[in-house]
Amino acid sequence: MELSKKPPLTKKTKREDLTEVLKKKETSLRKAEAEMESLEFRNKQLTRRIELLQSESFSVEAIPSQTATCKNGDVLSEELTHKIKENEGLQTTLDGIHNDYRSRISKYESRISELESNLAKVHRSESQLIEMLNGLKEEKITTSERIKSLETELRQMKTANSNGSINASSPNYNFPLTSTDIRVQTVELLGSVEEQIQEFVASSSDFHTYWERRLSGGSPELSKLLKNNVESLKPLELSFQTLLKDVLDKEETENILILATAFHDYVKYYRKLESLLTFQLEESTSSEEKYRVSRHLRSYGSCLVDTSLRLNELSSNIRSGPGLENLSVSVSNLHREVLELSNSFVCLMDSERQGAPDTNKNNNLLIAAALSNLSNVLNSLSRILSDNLTRIGILVKEGSKNVEGNLIQVQDEPTTPSEVENLKEKIKNVNELADRLEKELKKNQQSKEHWKLEYELLEMKFNKFKQSEEASSPIYKCEGEILEESSDEVKDIKSLYKCKLDELLSEKILADSKATSFYLESLTLVKRLKCLENYKKRMECEIYSIREEKEKLCEEMDTTSSSYKFQLSTMSEHLANMNDKLSSQTDEINSLKYELSNKKFKARK
Repeated sequence: MELSKKPPLTKKTKREDLTEVLKKKETSLRKAEAEMESLEFRNKQLTRRIELLQSESFSVEAIPSQTATCKNGDVLSEELTHKIKENEGLQTTLDGIHNDYRSRISKYESRISELESNLAKVHRSESQLIEMLNGLKEEKITTSERIKSLETELRQMKTANSNGSINASSPNYNFPLTSTDIRVQTVELLGSVEEQIQEFVASSSDFHTYWERRLSGGSPELSKLLKNNVESLKPLELSFQTLLKDVLDKEETENILILATAFHDYVKYYRKLESLLTFQLEESTSSEEKYRVSRHLRSYGSCLVDTSLRLNELSSNIRSGPGLENLSVSVSNLHREVLELSNSFVCLMDSERQGAPDTNKNNNLLIAAALSNLSNVLNSLSRILSDNLTRIGILVKEGSKNVEGNLIQVQDEPTTPSEVENLKEKIKNVNELADRLEKELKKNQQSKEHWKLEYELLEMKFNKFKQSEEASSPIYKCEGEILEESSDEVKDIKSLYKCKLDELLSEKILADSKATSFYLESLTLVKRLKCLENYKKRMECEIYSIREEKEKLCEEMDTTSSSYKFQLSTMSEHLANMNDKLSSQTDEINSLKYELSNKKFKARK
């Protein structure tokens, strides 16, 4: 519950602030453009006035006048030309400033759009992470509820055991797996893996063999490599059989290195074959289907190389946890690439169907079938590896002698002291329950021995009585009937106590099985909860880093906007100064024009 509704509000306020800043910038830009237009309009008016003054000065110079008036006109014309040049210089500088201003505005607008896009990406990623975190929280809540329900069920079972109210005739027994059952399951698992390895070898051999039949002419080296595929595939099967034998013989094995080397030899063989196959495909008539097949052959080879590397890592460090997970991922990648290769080869087969001989058609069908079988085999193998990672890891590490104990080990230790205390308390409760059940079993066995002795005493008394009273008595038959009735009662008592003992034993077995199953389930749930908490912490760290990046982007945007405002203010001040200069120039031109008109008027007089 660390995430609250405050971050969305801050995002909304920041977004509104950014929109307000952009609006203010747009208004300031409009004002600057209006000022520029007014300045351009005034410059045009000034140029027109200057042209009129020049025309008037030329007309005045053409009229003959006194020498003094001519001299004054020359001075005025020089001043006018000087002012015109100065005005032109100001106009060019103003145009340069205007162009610079436009380029900076476009650059800042592009930067603002880029920052907005980055901010949108950050918002999207943050929303995705928040959704993921909420999902993890919900999953954590469900797991905690499941743990609570299991704890309540365990308490109910304890109370039922203490009160002796468990029904022994219930058919729903959850007996724990014995070592024999676990060994049977282990043998079945390893047998299925061996079967998939054999199918992989057979499918790969069929693929190479049928491809060699598909060749018409071609390179003899490629044909020789395809024919000798068994020499590279057979050691793979034999090395796995030796590994399986060592595991089933309850020995710590190092033969996984032999399996890795055999697979590496096959990968080297396939890489040689791959270069020749792709060259043979691309050398013939080029088409899109053949290009796709050659590309998928290369990608399948790269996946084989990756799988070989994972096997080497696993053989060098057998006790590393992620080794089998990486191997499972590599096998799933192999399945995906083989599936794509099969689909592309089917497209190639369809394109080559017209005009091809029957033998090529049959070979193409056989190659497609081999690729399909190979895809199915790799799919089954990846499923087996992903579903039984823990069991296979323990088998590879320590053989099958420690499977029963190691299948319930939790490798991740609790992260907090409270979790450690809870786990210790649960273990203590389970041990107390086991001790109590063991005491009850001892009491039941003692009562069994007691009633067994009572039965033997009764039997001895009965035999003595029978021997003493076996004489020829007229009432012997009646006594015999009574004795038969008493023997029937003894049998009933015996059967009753046997049933009671059987019930007690079944109750003890049921309690043991339920306790162990609940203990194992609680351990797995605790491990799952710790993994989820670690994932949650990792996601929170990512969210924190994304928030920091977002804050940096906002700060950068603020700095750029402040610099942008400062530059706009300097530009506006510069434009105001230019406007003042132009107004002073217009005033000077008006005064000169007025003086010129006065001089003309005086000269006429």
